[in-house]
Amino acid sequence: MIRTVTKTVVMAFAGLLLSTTLATAGDTKGIVTAVDNQGMATVKMEDGKEYRVRGEGWKPGAKVDCEAKEGKTECKAT
Repeated sequence: MIRTVTKTVVMAFAGLLLSTTLATAGDTKGIVTAVDNQGMATVKMEDGKEYRVRGEGWKPGAKVDCEAKEGKTECKAT
């Protein structure tokens, strides 16, 4: 009985730890490389990938923190 409860608790904790790690893995830093006149910015990430995101008031060279959520990339100025 105690083994079953302990095993269940350990597995639940491991699942929580894994999901937390995967949820925060989307945080990356990037640099704005271009901004068009409609407010869309091209951001180059540390890993070399480029994304187009909405960025009001950004200028090329600005540093941003980006996070991938539900298939979308959102960035905030640092």
